[in-house]
Amino acid sequence: MRTIKTILLSKIPYWAFSMLLVMACNPKETRTQEEQEREPSPEPKGIISEKEAGVLFDTYSRNRLPLIEKFENEAAEEGEENFMAARYTYFNFKEIQKYMKYIEEQAASAGKDIETLRIYYATYPAGSGNDSKKNTVFLVPTTKFGDVNKAFKIDTVNGKPVAEAIPWNFKGIGKESMEQEEKEGEKNQAGFFTGLATNTVLLRGGSLILNDGNTAPPPPNQ
Repeated sequence: MRTIKTILLSKIPYWAFSMLLVMACNPKETRTQEEQEREPSPEPKGIISEKEAGVLFDTYSRNRLPLIEKFENEAAEEGEENFMAARYTYFNFKEIQKYMKYIEEQAASAGKDIETLRIYYATYPAGSGNDSKKNTVFLVPTTKFGDVNKAFKIDTVNGKPVAEAIPWNFKGIGKESMEQEEKEGEKNQAGFFTGLATNTVLLRGGSLILNDGNTAPPPPNQ
């Protein structure tokens, strides 16, 4: 008497049986996570060509740079070096990666998602040591408060991290802080900004704002 297995096999067409044998001998390979990570990433939005970058750089150099340098040099005190406006700001790539991870973790701890990353144009005030009057930028993450994106910091309320909105223009914050520094007699050659270097934990107060980039005029022969 034929077994059920024998009967079932006899009913399968030869070509189908052959395919089953091939599939059994060559199981489908599964890609490891490492192999998937090696796949090229799609090009992000916003990438521009070198030619387009050149047009933007030349437009800034022609329309903005002379005005900045003229203003600073006319306002300079006698004996000050000729002012050269910064042409770019750069950050250490690994530090930027750490920063991105840090602000994501901080936002998540308060139940928030980062929506945008603002890049503010700024200038160090006179009396800031080697950075005096230099152009700079600082980075500020934003998150949703209702339907509006706002810059924010992480505060602690009842022992729990909470996202707190801060003014988009930091109105009054910098001025009040610098006035307080002067009242306490702690202002030195680099002013408020040198104070930050020695009291970072105390002064940053849950801030997620990144500065400390490096600015420079165009390097010779580069």
